[in-house]
Parts: sequence; structure tokens; C-alpha cells
Amino acid sequence: MGDLLLFQKNKKNPCAYSLEPGGQLEWASSPFVSLHDISSQWNDHTSQLGKLCRDNKILPVDFAIDPLYSPEDIKLIDMKKYRFMNDMFKSVGTHGMWMMRNSASVQVNIDMVSRRDGENMAFIADCLQPFCSFLFSHVPFTQKGCVENKNYRLHVWNNTDMSRCGHLFDHGIDQNNNLIESFVNYLLEVPAIFIINKESKITKYEGGLGKWLQVLNKKKRLTSEHVQLALHQVFTHVRFKHVLEVRGADRPPFGYELAPAAFWCGLLTTEGVQSKLLKMVRGWSKSERLSLNKAAETLDLSRTGPEGLSFGTWLKTVSNLALRGLDERTDLFNIPSERKFLEPFLCETLERPWTIRGQDSLKEYGGNLIRYLQKKYRK
Repeated sequence: MGDLLLFQKNKKNPCAYSLEPGGQLEWASSPFVSLHDISSQWNDHTSQLGKLCRDNKILPVDFAIDPLYSPEDIKLIDMKKYRFMNDMFKSVGTHGMWMMRNSASVQVNIDMVSRRDGENMAFIADCLQPFCSFLFSHVPFTQKGCVENKNYRLHVWNNTDMSRCGHLFDHGIDQNNNLIESFVNYLLEVPAIFIINKESKITKYEGGLGKWLQVLNKKKRLTSEHVQLALHQVFTHVRFKHVLEVRGADRPPFGYELAPAAFWCGLLTTEGVQSKLLKMVRGWSKSERLSLNKAAETLDLSRTGPEGLSFGTWLKTVSNLALRGLDERTDLFNIPSERKFLEPFLCETLERPWTIRGQDSLKEYGGNLIRYLQKKYRK
């Protein structure tokens, strides 16, 4: 791990590593305008990670859910906050253990240039989340079996804890006007998993996040650290921290790791595409949005989306707008084209998601899953 930790100490372009509850290694880049800079940093990371895996005889795979093991087979990382999460998710939902121990994703953080920009981006991202979840679905197998056409990581999140997960839409946040205020009001009602006490130690707390923050405020002890701790206990597909975080993409296949970032940067960060999308999604009724969110649970392009058009038709429209946004970014920021981070992925994926393609590949191989994975990933 020493070489990886050196990247964290790079004063010019530091990245960050953390261990998730099931031992998943989370990597975060430095903030950059251009995806090319993130790609360069990512390549440095994967070079060192590959050496680490080879030296320790670890076989890395690129799925968003562990293909072989159940949560009971995976030891929880021994951190107090993870123990509190583990205890809470035993009593709410059915798949919190899967989320914590068995899943991996790509989270895209985007700076907001104004309150209005943040609200517009969050609203658009929440409306388009079903297309992101479908497009980047990458869970062909769980517990050594095929998932068929189920969008499995989405299924896991939908059955974790609906008081703090799901779409903003699920929590009554269904328009861009005053969206941040609506998000704050929602946040204050979410049950706390843990808090930081006056000794700056993590401790369990019975009650809502709002109750805790209000007590601190009355005592004139409320800090940005407390606010950030509360924000990090909301797991909606789109959430606010010090940036806007869009969380809906599965961990993509090797070589396509930057595709989710390119997808959302293209859709959200240029005025032309953002304005077009805002006009488009504002026209969707609540019933259309509800049906669209439901449609993403099954990997079926023929399901009906807004305005009576198929899910597949909408997916192509949204994907083309993402590419158009990347073209606008080239001119806006005077950077090389970023299409290469998304276009090849779309060419491979639009007609047949990777979840389905992975199962097709296993059937063509004809052997059992473990031998298939060894052949596919061992180099």
C-alpha cells in the first residue's frame, strides 16, 4: 500500500484513498476542469494498484456487486461508524448489508457556480438518474448465479433504507425552484446514524439529524464539520455536500471508468445542454417520472418512458445530448475533446447493457462462473 499512499501525499495533485465497509478501495481524484487530467491521475493509480494486486496474488474484477459472495461471507471493516451503519441497516430495508459490503460505484462530484446552477443540475440529474442507472448497469452475477435482466445494484439501493436513499423525487423534491431549501428540510428529518460528540468522537444518536444540528446551533457549537457529517448520512442518488454529488452509476467495465463522469459533465456543465434538458424534464408529469424510475429496475429498452416514447429512444436522446455537451465543453474550456471517455462506451452499450453482455459471455464460455472469471481476468 505504500506506493498508493504516496499519491495521497503528492502536494501538487493529491488523490485520496479510503476503505469502504466491505474492504472496497475507494479512490478520489484531485478536482480538475478537464477529464483528461483526471484520466492521467487515474492511469497512475491503476498502474500502482495493478502492481499491488500482482504482488499479493489478488485477482481484480470490475463488477458493481461481488459476483460470488454474500454479505455474510465478507468481514466488516472494524470502524465505529461502519458498525453503527451495520446495526441500523439490519432493522431497515433488506439489502443494507449488500450495499455496505458487496457493492461498488462511481460517484461524480461537480462544482456549482451558483445556487441556481446547483439546483438546476440536481433537478436534471434526479430526472435522468434512471438512464444513468440503466446505461451503467454492470452486475451480471450475484452469489454465483445470473441476475437475468434485473438492474441489481439499483435493486440493492431501493431496498436499503428509503428514509435516506432513492431519488429526490421520492422525498417530495420534484422541481428545481428552491430545491436546495427543500433538500435541507428533507435532510433535517432523516434519522441520524451517528454523530460527533463534544469530545470529537463518533457516537450513536437516537433522533433526527435536524434535532442534533439544532441543539448544536443553540449551544453556538455548530460547525461546517457537523453539517458535512449530516450531509454524508443522506444516500440519495443525487445529493449535496460542498459539491453536487451524482451517485447512480455502477462500477463500469475496465477501461471505461471515466464514462460516468463524461456522461454527467456533458449533461450538466454547459449552459446550452443544461437549458435544453431543463425545458425537457420540466415537461414530464409526476406519473411519467414515477414510471420512468420504475422502468430502470428492469433492463428492457422497450419499456415506455415519458411522452409515450420507449426507454431506449429516450436513452439515445439523453446520450446524444451528453456528447453534445462534451463538444460544448471543448470550446468553453479550451480543452481537447472529451468524447473519447464516453462515445466508445455508448457504442458498446446502447443496444445491450453490460449486465446482459456479461451473462451472454458466460453462456458462450459454457463453464462454471469461477472458471470463467479466472479465464477472463487472470493475466
